[in-house]
Amino acid sequence: MPYKALFILLLATLPLFSLAQKAYETARYTTRLSNRTIRLTLANGYIGASEIVVFNANKNKPKRYAPESGAPDAQNQLSFRPINNKGQEYFIMSNMQEAYGQLPAYINGKLYKNKQPVTIQLKLVN
Repeated sequence: MPYKALFILLLATLPLFSLAQKAYETARYTTRLSNRTIRLTLANGYIGASEIVVFNANKNKPKRYAPESGAPDAQNQLSFRPINNKGQEYFIMSNMQEAYGQLPAYINGKLYKNKQPVTIQLKLVN
C-alpha cells in the first residue's frame, strides 16, 4: 500500500522535472498606425518564435501574425503571415537577424494590405 502511494506521488511530480528553460529572450517593439497598435515580440536568439500582434481600436480580438519561415532570407527580411490564414494583410520586416548582440532601437518594415505597401517603424519599448 505505501508503495502505491509513493508511485502515484512520483507520477504526479515527474512532469515538473521536464520543464525546459527558453533559449532566447524577448523584446517588445511597438508603433501606431491610424486606429491600430502594432506590437512585435522579437525572440532574440530564435527568430522563428517572434510574433506580431495588431490591436484594432474598433475590435476586441487582436490579429496575430507568425513568421513564414524560421529564419530571415538572404536580404535579412522576414515575412509574417496571419496565423488563421484569414485576410490578405502581411508584414515584411527588414534587417532581421537570428540573434542580436545589442537590440536595435528601431525595426523597420512594411505592412502589405491589398498588395499596397505601408512603411512602418517599430520602437523598442523594454
